[in-house]
This record gives sequence, C-alpha cells and structure tokens, in this order.
Amino acid sequence: MSELGRDVGVSATTAKQWISVLVASNQILLLELYYRSQGKRLAKLPKLYFTDTGLAAYLLGFAAAETLLAGREAGALWENHVAIQWLRWRDWHQPSANLWYWRDQAGNEVDLLIERNGALHAIERKLTEQPGPRDTRGLAKLRAFYGDRVATRAWIACTMRQCHEIAPGVDATPGWEIWDLDAE
Repeated sequence: MSELGRDVGVSATTAKQWISVLVASNQILLLELYYRSQGKRLAKLPKLYFTDTGLAAYLLGFAAAETLLAGREAGALWENHVAIQWLRWRDWHQPSANLWYWRDQAGNEVDLLIERNGALHAIERKLTEQPGPRDTRGLAKLRAFYGDRVATRAWIACTMRQCHEIAPGVDATPGWEIWDLDAE
C-alpha cells in the first residue's frame, strides 16, 4: 500500500481505504494467496483485478479491440477476464467456494485455484490458441509442493475453440466459457 500510495501521491492509509471502498463496491477483486501451513515460503501480496474488463481496458487507453490485442497488456486483461468469470460463477452457483492464486518464493505460480468441498481445482490462463505442456510448469510445481493429491485435475483457459488434454490431468479449454469442474 505504501508503494501504491506513493505512486498516486497519498499515504498508505489513504490508499488502503480507497482500495477497501473499491472492494466493497465490487469494482475490484483482491485475489489472495493460497497457502497451507507452509505459508512462510510463499509471497503474501494479493492480486488486483477489475470486475469490469471493459472499464479496465478503457482506463488503460484502449478504444478498439485490435489495439488492445496488439498491446502488451492483452495477457493481463485476459487473466483478469478469466478470473472475473470464475468470480461470477462462484457468486451465483457456489458462494462457499474460495478463489485463490498460488506462488512460491522461486516465482512459480498457478493463476487461479478454486477450493470447493475440500478439493483444489487449478486454472492457468494463457492468451493463446495453442497451449502446450510447457504451459503446465506452474501446475507441476504446485503438485510437487503440496503432493500429487492437490489439483489432480487442472485446466488452461485459452482462446482455443475445442477442449483437449495437453498433459495428464490438464485440459486446455476455452477461457470465455465456464466449464463443469466435476466433468470427467
């Protein structure tokens, strides 16, 4: 908050108050870090997402989809879009489900974890039509960190049109759709 406040010329306390108003009014989502008892090994910063990706694109100065897709922010807005789709799913269908992200001290990361009924579902978000096994590295690190029983099924939300398996237990799926976490 100190850095954010400094960037906009206010105190850390004021920045924290402004952020809390944006969270309370559902303008932004602060996605917290997932950890079990090994929290000391993990970073502790939440990720911030706008709940309206159109507003986020506008605030970044994009007036057309073509310029946005050619810009370096396209991947971040894609990640934002997928996170907010799952936030809406959770709010409508499973309010008890928790949304998280995971990162270790080495920088290995899984973009989105959905904890539901004691199970973790892992989702990576890639702005590509052709995700491959290389895109599953974060998932492998998560499983190595917590054990094979964590996130036994995982997905890569991408721009492809048809679902398919890209690694054992990892499916590539269209990121603009919400899919059934229980489907086999």
